[in-house]
Amino acid sequence: MAHRRFVWILALGVATGVTALATEGVTYAAWGSAARPDASVAAATSDPGGGLLSALRSRSSSGRRPSTLEIATDLTMAITEVSPAGLAPGQPLKMSGTVTNDGTRAWTDAKVYLSIGSDPAVSKAALDFFATDDDGFGTTINDLGLFDEIGRLAPGSRTDWQLSIPFAKLPISGGDGVYQVGATLLAGNADGRDSLADARASTAVPYLSAGAATLNPTRVVTLLPITAPVMRHPDGVFVNDRLARLVSPGGRLRDVLDFASQAPAGSLELVVDPALRQGLVAMSQGYLVQSFAQAAQGVDTRAGLGRQDAAEWLHDLATLRLRQQTTMLPWGSPATSSLAAAGVPGVVDAAVVSSQRYAAANSLTQTVADWQSGGSTTRRGLAVSRLAGAALHVLSQGSLRGLTRGGASDYPPAQVTFDTRPGPLTAIVTRSDIGGQPFASTMTALQFRQGLMAEATVRALTENHATSVFAAPFNWDPGELSAQADLGAGFGFRSVAPESLAELAGRIPATYSGGLPLPGSQPQLSPETISAIKRLRDTGGVYTELLTDRRRVSVTFDQQFANAGSSAWRRQPARGDAATRELARTMAEQLALVTVTGPAFVAMSSSTGQFPLTVSNDLNAAVTVRISVHPLNQALAISPLQPLHLGPGQSRDINVESTADGSGVTQVRARLSTFSNRGFGRRFDFNVRATQIGVAIWVAMGIGLAALVGTAARRLYKRARGEGFKTRGESTA
Repeated sequence: MAHRRFVWILALGVATGVTALATEGVTYAAWGSAARPDASVAAATSDPGGGLLSALRSRSSSGRRPSTLEIATDLTMAITEVSPAGLAPGQPLKMSGTVTNDGTRAWTDAKVYLSIGSDPAVSKAALDFFATDDDGFGTTINDLGLFDEIGRLAPGSRTDWQLSIPFAKLPISGGDGVYQVGATLLAGNADGRDSLADARASTAVPYLSAGAATLNPTRVVTLLPITAPVMRHPDGVFVNDRLARLVSPGGRLRDVLDFASQAPAGSLELVVDPALRQGLVAMSQGYLVQSFAQAAQGVDTRAGLGRQDAAEWLHDLATLRLRQQTTMLPWGSPATSSLAAAGVPGVVDAAVVSSQRYAAANSLTQTVADWQSGGSTTRRGLAVSRLAGAALHVLSQGSLRGLTRGGASDYPPAQVTFDTRPGPLTAIVTRSDIGGQPFASTMTALQFRQGLMAEATVRALTENHATSVFAAPFNWDPGELSAQADLGAGFGFRSVAPESLAELAGRIPATYSGGLPLPGSQPQLSPETISAIKRLRDTGGVYTELLTDRRRVSVTFDQQFANAGSSAWRRQPARGDAATRELARTMAEQLALVTVTGPAFVAMSSSTGQFPLTVSNDLNAAVTVRISVHPLNQALAISPLQPLHLGPGQSRDINVESTADGSGVTQVRARLSTFSNRGFGRRFDFNVRATQIGVAIWVAMGIGLAALVGTAARRLYKRARGEGFKTRGESTA
């Protein structure tokens, strides 16, 4: 066949009516697992309605990059169940899954076969190879009755398959370790049928013989973040109904809780963002939704749709907390490293204290874990979170570029200690992969279980008392089938010993002296976001300090301030900027409701005097203000004013004492400030005229007045002696 490499195979005979592949022992590679010729891929890419473009579109939402084989055939194969979780003598290996045809061409006579490697992996390098092996592996089980004939695969269809292979039929060496197991699809299309694989999927299945009973199981700490951004207007109205979708059936947060709910008690460490919990509590009580655009256009709010789903989710979380350990994230999961670098560590302070307050008020654990999204951080970021009061620090092994690994299994330590400016700091080191598979947001619950068992088995066989810390991504979705993953089989496997963060913290950490660089691919908070945060810090700080009873408002503002620096805004800067600017604008408008006014002109006729000012509080809360009055000419002195307490809607007139040392007109500025002299609002400017008459002028005026009085007295005296008055023009003789 021109479009595919032809491989000669040995047929079993036509009488059976089944196309079979040689005899037992033919390897997967003999099925033609090599990549297809370029002509096939080129044909796929030239099809605007299918082929490569179709494959990329259909898988873009999952975030997983399609393999070369998937691009060529538009067929995606998935394993959804493995039983038992670990190979066991006498028990058949059962696997099931799906095949999805994302293309526009039909496939016929499709069959699914099982392949398994003969030798187990007993090292990290071998497990890593399993994850990268895209060319096929092991021996194919192609006995009649041991493969699944699933028939026609129509375009856009999804078809189930299942296999059951007796343990005795598995061509394995029987050694302890982890075996690679896979399912492969062979089918025909309009071009015909050949022996090349058209789709494949694989997983890792551990095996421990009876002789491995004395091994020391691997201690496993599993961190499960429960977080999502919460966007609300300052009045509490939700910006969108995204959380409703996340907690409804099939939503990411619903899947995460379903995953955790079927894990054995004490096997998980829930790391909860209290901002998410508070938001869902508000939703469960009934809530309104209005986008930023709708608010700007005056469109009315609408009722949210997730009230019942939020209530059920919260109930399940409360039940889960009774069985699993719980730790708090800082409020809103701030981008600590970005905030520290930008000089706004106050956001982290607000985030940590908000989580501690919320936990105390709701009878939750008050332990706060500094864990940034992705596990990437800097020394400065760690130092800022430590000074803010975070008790635990979690970072990914990817941040420890200078880590010197050791030991046969080449795994990183579970804890490291290193120097920071405030002093030595110990951090928990999470694995970036699990059993060789990258722990990505699209990893399924089944892949998690098999990877957990695989890594624990390899480490138990090669190390004594090893510890692996697995941390799910912040946006992890274990899938709709997460409740069927049977995590009890995984955490209960002989090589696995679940452990808590508290137990891990009691162990001696390794020393790390290298750097902590942020990966270049990780976005940071934008300059616009940082600018909006600083404006909110200044405006909100003044507003909360202004209030007489500021405790309740300060608690709310700390939460809002922490949300402004959320790590979610690193990839959604426009949303974060809009929410932060709206909050800062609202607080500025509130500050503008507290004002000072007075007369436009004041005249002083002596060296001392008074003039009135009026302070008004149009807020619905009591305030405490200082009134600062400053003349531009220092010849006019203003007596200090005492702080003024105003109730909601109250105005009060005050008299300002002033003293002038000279005459003239000067401008005077009156402005309000908080108790700590942080000015706010619009200043009030007015003019003061001082008319001060000096001592010399008074003496001269006195002498002149005395002379005038003396002259008048003499004339009166003369007239009194008889000289009398003469009429105008009269002359004397």
